[in-house]
This record gives sequence, C-alpha cells and structure tokens, in this order.
Amino acid sequence: MKTKLIKRQMNKIKILSAFLCALLMGFTSCANDTEESTNDYQPNVSAARELTVGMADNATNSKSKSTTSRSVVNPTLGNMWQYGDAFLAYNLTDGGEYSMLTAENAGIQTKIRGKVTCKQGDDIAMFFPYMNASTVTEVTGDKSKLSLELSGQTGDLNETVGDYNTITNYDFSWGKIENVKAVGSKASGNVQMQKRYAVLHLKFECEGQQVKNITSVKLTNIAGKAVMNLQTGELENTTDKAGFTVTPKTAVDELNVIVFAQSNFSPTFSVETNSGKTYGVKITHNLNIINGGYYDLNVLVDDTTPWIDIHGIKWGRYNLQYDPSVTEEGWESGYSLTKNPWDYFYTEPSGLAGQGLTMSTDFENAKFDHFRWGDIAAAHNYGYSGRDKFYKGTGNIQAQNISNNQYGDLPYYVSKGKWKLPTKADFDDLMAHSGQYLGYYYDGLNTVYGVLFDPTVAESLKGKVLDKNDNVLKASNTNALAVNVGKPNTSGNKLKQFTISDMKRGIFFPFAGTYTDYSVGNPVLNKPGSAGSYWAANGTNANQAQAFTGQYLNIGQFYPCTTVGASDKNPKRNMYSIRPIYAK
Repeated sequence: MKTKLIKRQMNKIKILSAFLCALLMGFTSCANDTEESTNDYQPNVSAARELTVGMADNATNSKSKSTTSRSVVNPTLGNMWQYGDAFLAYNLTDGGEYSMLTAENAGIQTKIRGKVTCKQGDDIAMFFPYMNASTVTEVTGDKSKLSLELSGQTGDLNETVGDYNTITNYDFSWGKIENVKAVGSKASGNVQMQKRYAVLHLKFECEGQQVKNITSVKLTNIAGKAVMNLQTGELENTTDKAGFTVTPKTAVDELNVIVFAQSNFSPTFSVETNSGKTYGVKITHNLNIINGGYYDLNVLVDDTTPWIDIHGIKWGRYNLQYDPSVTEEGWESGYSLTKNPWDYFYTEPSGLAGQGLTMSTDFENAKFDHFRWGDIAAAHNYGYSGRDKFYKGTGNIQAQNISNNQYGDLPYYVSKGKWKLPTKADFDDLMAHSGQYLGYYYDGLNTVYGVLFDPTVAESLKGKVLDKNDNVLKASNTNALAVNVGKPNTSGNKLKQFTISDMKRGIFFPFAGTYTDYSVGNPVLNKPGSAGSYWAANGTNANQAQAFTGQYLNIGQFYPCTTVGASDKNPKRNMYSIRPIYAK
C-alpha cells in the first residue's frame, strides 16, 4: 500500500504542564510489629494533570459515596481529581500487599486517605486506577508489576457506563512517594503523578471526504498490552504489536483512543462503518507519541471495502478460501476471503495449462479454494472420501444451514452470516447492469484469465460483452457461444489486460480452474488460469446445480461467463470457486 500522510499532524497536541501530572499531598497510616494495623494515616495530594478523573456517586449523601471511581476527560480545559478516586499503593522498600487509598474531595488539589504498612524512610509507589478486572491486573508472582490492557475502549472519553466512566480504566498514572515521614501512627509524603499514555483524537478522510458513521476502528502494529514496573514507572513488554479494536456504542464521525507512548508510532488503521464499507492504511512515517500528549489527527485512508454495490447487490471482490493456518476474526477457523481479486491456490504461471501442479495428498488439511455444492461439514476436503458429500436437495439454499450445519450455504455459515452464495438471479442482474470485459491479469509471475464486470460503463454498454476498446462483441448471457478475441501480445487481439484501477471500478472473476477428478495419487486442478466455474445457490436436481461459467482457449476463443445453456447441469460433486455477496 502506498505511503499515507496524516493531515494536520500534531497541530493540536496538548502537552501543557498543568495537565501532565498530578501532585498528591497527604498522610499515610504506618503499621509495624508494635503498632496496630488499624492506625490511620492521611496523605494530602495536589495534582496538575492532563486528564481529569471523577467518582461514581452510588449513594444519596456525600459521606456514604462509593470509592468506585470514574473519569471526566477534558483535554483542552484540564482535569481534576474527583471524590472517591481509588489509588493503588505498594511499598517499594519492604514489599507486601497492595493498599487502596481514596480521594476525599474533588479538585486540582485533593486529600487521599488509607492504610499502608510502612515505616520512616520507605518509598511507596502510587498508581491510578486501582486494580480492576478489565485493564489493570496483578502480574502473578511479582507484585511490583501490573499488567495493563488497552482493549475494550469505546472511543468516548466521557461515556458513562453504569456507575463508571470508561476512561477511568485507562487513566494509567504513576508516581512515587520518596522517604515517607512517619510520626507515631501517622506518616506523610508527596508524589507527582505522571501519565503513562497518550490520547489520539481521530478523524478519517478518504478521497477528500470525511469518513462518517464509524462502528469500529482496529489499530495494529502497536502495543495493546504492557507491564507497568512500579519501581521505575516504565512500561515493559510492549513488543506484542497485535493492537486492539475500539468499538463505539453507536456510530460516530470521530473518536478518542488511548495508546501507549512510542517514539516510532506507525499503526495500521482498519475502519468500518455502519454501511459495511471499510477503510484502511498503514502509517509508514514514524510519529513520536509521548506520555501525556493529546493528538488531534486527520488520517488519510484507502477504501478497502471488500464489496461493490452493483444495482443494489453488494458483490464481493474476492473468492472464498480455506487455509488451516489462518484464523480471522468473524470467520470459522481456516476460512477467509482472498487478499487479492486474482488470487487462487496452486496458481499455474502461464494460465493455459490443461492441468495444474500436483497438490498435497493431505486432502482434509491442505489449503484449498474450490468447494462442492451445498457442502459445509467437509467442504474443503478434496479427497475421494469427500466426493459424494454434497447437498442433494433442490431449490435455493442461500443463507440456509441444513442438518445441523452439515449442508447449506457455505460462505454464510463460515462468515457467521456476513456473506452468502449468490443466486442465478443475482448473476443475471450483474450481467444486465455492467459491461463484461474479456481479458487477463498479470501479477508479475502468473497470468490469470477471467472476466471483469464494470458498472461504470456507459448505459449503452451495460449488458454487453466488451473487448479492450469498448467494442461490443455480443450481448451478455444470451447464449453460451464463444467469441474470437485472439491471443495476448499478437496483432489485433481483443483481450483487455486488467489493472488494479480496473478492479477498483468493478469485480474480477479469475478463471481459477475446477477440481473434478478426485485422484488419490495425483490431485490437480483442471485448466487453472483459463477456465472458471462459480457456484450459484440454486439446486437443479439431486445431483446437479446452477453455476456461472466461462473459459479462454489458447486458440484465441473466449467463452464469456453465463448462466444459460447447460450451466444448470453442473454435477454437484464438482469443486468450483465461490464468489460470495455481502449479506448485511
């Protein structure tokens, strides 16, 4: 993907000293072998913070308010501690258990109170927020470290969920009380709380238009987890770049995201909207994200929507595939869509061989992207044992799961309802509302013949089979006869060499071959690169079903894709490609 820039990068970064840290002043209660553990102490804490935190009011009067805390974030106006904010205290000198101290009043300066086992001269680490089940947990076997988690964000810094404000769980702040002063049962000290994260205020732009109605933003190539070292205040174990996903409660046009500081911040953004459209970009120039920073960013993204709307039907741009090494979110294990429109497994470089290369004989566990009609349970098994595992019913199986997911609509099942098989009527509609170009794509190594349906052609060219110069060769789907187009790189040939730009305007069906022989010792594809068959959801009888088929012959003849002729007589045991349509 080409390099993308972030517009107005850092022009609204808020790094004001009044917001970066909080000064806590107070008293602590020390306990040792000669003192009762119930001795109270009270540290007074004053703070200058970037992000303010507030408390959830669980009661009707101020004296009985819960110590559960929440946050109210105002990156531009500053932040204040709130009554009941809960802090974690850990004795760095002697170790021991965690203690919880709570703020007793709201403001930039506040007083916190709690019981800590300590003595004169001890150092005590302070951390906010106190441990919770979602974002701050203890590292097993080492109380001097905490595990921090960024997942679960909603993008709204001020969103209240029950008695919590979601930002509290991510308001990671650390400080150290040095040389505690102990006077009898009381001790005092002060600490400066420092932020251990930054806030990104994100908007996205594609081709000059703001992306709106965002339902999720996935950030990868950045740390989504870290370990806080209470001794040093530094984050450790940030090498895992799996990232995290931010999911707003309702669709939004912009959102705030909390991230860990990083000097070479170069995330990949994947954005999805409520219409199902997706956008993405990998930032290739490193940003310097510092603790306590507030960054107002407008990110330029590409349209990565995996479908294109043609006459109200959202046609997928990619074929269905199975690869046991792949686990993709939202899919049954092993299943996904191909990465490129022209991809298929076991590619034959010339695109004109009668048979492909010998495939793996581990029939049930090898990657494959051809499937029997109506088969779900054994769909990717291309061994002889799977030969008759197809659905013997008739009619339309679109979006159906039959016999406890043994049979039915394969893409609908494996995508968990996001994609489905197209019907014959869907294929007919596609041909009627786009121009069908005959040609090939060369990826630098392999030549893949196929057809490209372009809905942006002139109205007079829709429903027509076209050559590379937009000349009409015949009407689409009127018969299954071939047209003469010549050979590539020969004078007068009519084949269009497809480009990435062509594929962005329409959808390309690669001729990925078929699998029909079920050879035990020499499993191969038939005509990979030059012949293609795609299943429709319509079953003709117990053993045959409707398909969408086409082929290019090396003598220069091209059979455009069609659903007429004998295309409804395809044996269900044959393993064909599947091009799903978006089901949402």
